[in-house]
Amino acid sequence: MKINFRLYIFTLVSALFTLQVFSSELIIFSCKTEGGSIYDIELYPVSMTGEVRYRWMGQDAFYDATIVENGEVIKGIAVWQSSRTGENRGRPFSFEIDRTANTLKDNSTLRRCL
Repeated sequence: MKINFRLYIFTLVSALFTLQVFSSELIIFSCKTEGGSIYDIELYPVSMTGEVRYRWMGQDAFYDATIVENGEVIKGIAVWQSSRTGENRGRPFSFEIDRTANTLKDNSTLRRCL
């Protein structure tokens, strides 16, 4: 069986390029802290938007996220969206995600992610 070498290389390069593009279109960061809070964050760098899901002590809340700075450390603001557990409001908060150090800063509180 003879393989078309050019077609094989083209397919391989195309697949690698596609993976690179998709990885820059969605950032997923999950953080479980020592205190028991869980943050699930999905960010879309192209539109500079996303969503934060925050769970702690029976609370399960969703926040709309806006990316303010997208670099080594991703900075943003989260504003109340909704809740699965009955809360009808929440305070906006700023966040900073450092994927290298595996930390999340919620307002001024630095959290190490487990």
